[in-house]
Amino acid sequence: VIFDEATQETLQTDPAVCRLGEKSRYYFEVGLKLAYLTKNFKLQEILVNAYIQRYHDLMTLSSGMGEANRSSIRKAVPSQFLSSLTALEEDMHRGAREAEDQYQRWTGSFSCWQLEPSHIAEVPAFKRARAGA
Repeated sequence: VIFDEATQETLQTDPAVCRLGEKSRYYFEVGLKLAYLTKNFKLQEILVNAYIQRYHDLMTLSSGMGEANRSSIRKAVPSQFLSSLTALEEDMHRGAREAEDQYQRWTGSFSCWQLEPSHIAEVPAFKRARAGA
């Protein structure tokens, strides 16, 4: 029932709006196993493509880095999307947030370094004028 035609159509058009976590915590795993056992190649393709798109949307949403794009995540309310993740997606989101935090902590550790002025490049004219005033 959770892999019916209407859900498959929604997964093809805009996977971010599907509340998959409410249908099953292991939606992709169960769906791919079911598609394999029933030899439903169309369902396999839909699930894989939806998973890739949701993964992309999740990483775009999870990361402070990344380019704004025409992703379907822009149409979905981020808090609604995050509340409907599957177990695998929740683990990925948690890992992405942890990686972002670790990266911020690492780059923040360099904030105490002061760059010395270059002896090759001259001080810009507007800074010389201010220093002389």
